[in-house]
Amino acid sequence: MAESSNPFALVDEGRGNYRLKGELSFSTAKDALKTTSTLFAPASRLCFDLSGVSRVDSAGVALLLEWMRRAAKARSELRYRHLPQHVREIARVSGIEHLISADSPEPVDRSVSG
Repeated sequence: MAESSNPFALVDEGRGNYRLKGELSFSTAKDALKTTSTLFAPASRLCFDLSGVSRVDSAGVALLLEWMRRAAKARSELRYRHLPQHVREIARVSGIEHLISADSPEPVDRSVSG
């Protein structure tokens, strides 16, 4: 297995909020799953912010689904923030977008004040 040049890191921002950094890829998925395995406590509320993620491949998408499965099994809530657009597209094309709970991107106000 190739080593990632941008390994996975998890930053605890408190109150169930975590910022993910690096890659969610074939080379990091196993370590990412191990790192996050203790987070899924019953009735917990988690939010994973993907704004620091530099790359997501198919293994990364599978990891997002596995985290959702673990959250459901623990009866906890998991939301994703700043989910990259290409991941949303992969989920949509694959017919799994309903399985990934992601906050909508911030709306852009395009109104012209006059």
